[in-house]
Amino acid sequence: MPGQDTALLLRNTSGGGRSPGIRTAFGVVGGLAVWAVASTAGLAALVIAPEPAFVAIKILGAVYLVLLGVQALRPALHGHPAPTPTQPTNSSWAG
Repeated sequence: MPGQDTALLLRNTSGGGRSPGIRTAFGVVGGLAVWAVASTAGLAALVIAPEPAFVAIKILGAVYLVLLGVQALRPALHGHPAPTPTQPTNSSWAG
């Protein structure tokens, strides 16, 4: 699904031509690189955190996974059939 980056790129390219579009693309890629470095630094900070904090994060992750598993199994344990996939009802997707 296209987002704001795509809309900005299309607007700048259609309004100014190839050069502004290329500059916009480089700007978007640069912004994504900054976010990637920032998230990697945050993840590294969590990994080198004191042992109790790291254990707490692991335990919270495990609890979350167990919660997801229980929610997935609950309908089967109560005898409800699995939901069937449906076609999108959004009119913009209709052909």
